[in-house]
Amino acid sequence: MNPYALNPGGIVYALYKVYPKKRWFLGYYRAEEDYMAEIRWLEQHEPDPKEYDIWFELDEMSDYGIPSYQILDAQRDREIAQRKKTVERLRRKFRKRHPTYEDIEYRKYRAREKRRIRRYQKKGKPVPPRPLNRRYFPELLKCDQLPLMLTPAAGIKFALRYLYK
Repeated sequence: MNPYALNPGGIVYALYKVYPKKRWFLGYYRAEEDYMAEIRWLEQHEPDPKEYDIWFELDEMSDYGIPSYQILDAQRDREIAQRKKTVERLRRKFRKRHPTYEDIEYRKYRAREKRRIRRYQKKGKPVPPRPLNRRYFPELLKCDQLPLMLTPAAGIKFALRYLYK
């Protein structure tokens, strides 16, 4: 494959900021919308001295061999965000319709707890803490539930927070 030939639909623009003695590469952009936004941002946040002759240059090139994460493409990012939003909405809807056994048990526990609280509130008494053998304990050492940046003391506190509600 000829790396210098342009792929139809696979064209990117390499944006450069050209100084009097240096040509500075800024990035690859898929569309005019993307590189114009970058130029506007640079002109607003990095004003150059007026006495220097500084300009921007575009090179049209093939996207062959350039990793997709290096090419800035606002339209693709919007489509990916919309797709993620749709997928998450469908997952939430599916989980709501098809709960796991643990979800069902937790919902039963929450319903019993709400009834217990209402009973005490009707009588006008303060709600006593639940005995330890009646509390709902999720799996404390599940790795996907623990935050990654915990010190040992914070990890112990995180695990014990179910005991001291």
